[in-house]
Amino acid sequence: MRIGILGGGQLGRMLAMAAHRLGLTPVIYAPGPGCASAATDQSRLHAWDDLAALDAFAESVDVCTFEVEHVPLEVVERVAARVAFHPNPSALIPTRDRLLEKRLLNNAGIPTAPYVDLADEEAARTLGDVVGFPALVKLRTGGYDGKGMAKVESAEQAVQAMRDLDAPCIAEGWVPWRRELSIVAARGGDGTIAFYAPAENTHVEGILRHSRVPAPHLSEADRLLLEAHTRRLVEQMDYVGVIAIEWFETEGGFVANEIAPRVHNSGHWTQDGAHCSQFENHIRAVASLPLGDTGSTGPSAMVNIIGQVPPLASVLALPRVAPHLYGKTARPGRKIGHVNLTADTDEALEALLAQTRAIVEAVTE
Repeated sequence: MRIGILGGGQLGRMLAMAAHRLGLTPVIYAPGPGCASAATDQSRLHAWDDLAALDAFAESVDVCTFEVEHVPLEVVERVAARVAFHPNPSALIPTRDRLLEKRLLNNAGIPTAPYVDLADEEAARTLGDVVGFPALVKLRTGGYDGKGMAKVESAEQAVQAMRDLDAPCIAEGWVPWRRELSIVAARGGDGTIAFYAPAENTHVEGILRHSRVPAPHLSEADRLLLEAHTRRLVEQMDYVGVIAIEWFETEGGFVANEIAPRVHNSGHWTQDGAHCSQFENHIRAVASLPLGDTGSTGPSAMVNIIGQVPPLASVLALPRVAPHLYGKTARPGRKIGHVNLTADTDEALEALLAQTRAIVEAVTE
């Protein structure tokens, strides 16, 4: 079976590697060379608007998926009209627009921060009456890793943020969260759903720095609640593939922050800490194969490598670590790899995480 993958970044690379594990042939379509191309000898490097190349690509594969939700929607729809495509394009539409995403979550009975469609500056001037201050002004589409947003303390700042971002925006009320969590799930074409253990995530300047699994001090009841929310959402979306939901844990419960309709950074630990990784399970779901075991092999963590690669010998000298480098050019603020850690106990994991972070963060840019 030939698995088409739209996008040539690190997620496409790891999906391609997972396809190879199953004896499948990954075929990358991307507008230019990227790290995914190194993982397969089947790459189609053409512009997104090269319709003839897109059609030829669609005809050359048995089923298709994408690595990130920022692939142009018209590209996804054109390919999906010619070959089986998962997740379906209708699932992609609300997850790439923060306003539609909030409505989708609320319609599924999932709580979010209060929000306002900043359709014009008048909406920004009355923001305080609706969601209060402080608030976050965000681009409705685009923006990631802390980019494309601004924290505002007044209506005047909200208006200025809209002018600076210069694109359709949404405003969200400030959520006094205790910590950030995420849950990654896989849903097969037969409706089977499998959940990975929830992760506790630590961000710095909007960029995920490390994740720990299982999330400490999360009760069984809370885990089941997060799974129930996720199940309701993916069934409503008729979703096939891997999906992640980011959550804020607050004094009053859980508030959904964002949906990622794809494999997710906070799920990278599954490559070494779960029986079947999120990447393999996404390929399994897309290829209509049975889902793999999402159970953890023990306490695990993931540390992102950002900016530049740390001394590899120092990382490899640590026990039970697995570096994954993407083959990307180093530059400040760029994710160029990650390190997965596994241990037998939570205490051992904490010690190993501290050691790994010290090495990685010493060169982080």
